[in-house]
Amino acid sequence: MTKKRQVEPYEIITAAQTGENELLSKFVSKALEINYDSDAPKDEDERYDTLICDALWHAAFNEQDESVKTLLNGG
Repeated sequence: MTKKRQVEPYEIITAAQTGENELLSKFVSKALEINYDSDAPKDEDERYDTLICDALWHAAFNEQDESVKTLLNGG
């Protein structure tokens, strides 16, 4: 049995920001568009990271995007 490596949060954020994972980027962009004015932290970088992490968590938890689930599970 192959052991999966732990995916670090920065890897997920980088994949979303750079377009390395196209479906992930689209999902996160849409989530940011919808939620940007929410009660996220006032600091812009922290707000962005919080919203990305929230979007990814919801995608994985709800299994809405197989590529997100795969990425979060270490590829």
